[in-house]
Amino acid sequence: MRLPCCEFTIHPARAEFVRSGNLVITAPQQPHAEPVALPDEETMFMLGWREGAASKQLGVMVVDHSTGEQPTWTLHAMTHAEILQRRNYVRALWTNNVQLFFLNQNVNGKIADIGEGGLRCIIPAMEEPRDLNFQVSFALDTGPVLVTAKIAWWGETVDGFVQVGLQFVNHEQAVRDKIRSHTFALELEARRNKLK
Repeated sequence: MRLPCCEFTIHPARAEFVRSGNLVITAPQQPHAEPVALPDEETMFMLGWREGAASKQLGVMVVDHSTGEQPTWTLHAMTHAEILQRRNYVRALWTNNVQLFFLNQNVNGKIADIGEGGLRCIIPAMEEPRDLNFQVSFALDTGPVLVTAKIAWWGETVDGFVQVGLQFVNHEQAVRDKIRSHTFALELEARRNKLK
């Protein structure tokens, strides 16, 4: 969930059951030390989940809650569920600098989109390198990221540039979480801009 307290962070929760068409979840706590405060009445936030290879989301509001040993929130859907992506990981459009550290050269480029599993970037035209794995560096709002990647696909050269799809390889869970949070924040911002 993306909650008003810090909407650039994912708040995981467990679905418990459905009651009268509403979803009852375990009240979220992570990544905070204390349980998350209930959102204000009439505050809609986004609930996302995976379904097969697709990611889905819908807008929800808290309509009831319980306290005690295992606090719960009862969520009411305010929008229809929509498919965000058909890839294994959510991807979001994003423009930012990127560096690719190949064995024989370093290449500067621009990110076109990003997700937990990889990114698409535009770099100056060059011959496709033979490196199996290489390092990729870019900056998120939370700081610089250095990940190992491999080439998923290599596009055609157009006007002196080439689009390249990169797949991240064996990156740490902490890095995955940062990229996932950033991607969901970009998706949320894009969604809000569409509603304006």
